[in-house]
Amino acid sequence: MIERARRLRQHMLRAAIAPTPRDRAWAAALVLFIMANLFYHGAQPYAVGAIPAPWDKPVHVLVFFVLGALAWVAFAGRRFWLVFVVCAMVAGTDELAQLLNPGRDVALSDWLADVTGVTLAGVLMTWLRSAALARVPR
Repeated sequence: MIERARRLRQHMLRAAIAPTPRDRAWAAALVLFIMANLFYHGAQPYAVGAIPAPWDKPVHVLVFFVLGALAWVAFAGRRFWLVFVVCAMVAGTDELAQLLNPGRDVALSDWLADVTGVTLAGVLMTWLRSAALARVPR
């Protein structure tokens, strides 16, 4: 079990540094899955007050951190500006969609938490790649 966990961790790090086409496809599929669930479940009546303040902000950061990291892998670490813009637009669209749901409200602080999560993912993934490339002898 421990060996399997170690191999999974190594594969995840390898996927973050130099993703294979298969890694990129899975990451893109997970990004789409998360986005679809974000909009679907956000439009349901049970979403009102599902996560009370102040815990909603760390959840926003975490969800968009995962989204940003997966998008990073899907784009193979290139064009992070595009990943950032798309994730920021998804976050904004999600906030605006809340106008259509009774009991939900639009908050700039939620959008900022989302953008913070994407930014942290970009910083971490860039650091991981830089650290891995620094170890490679030239």
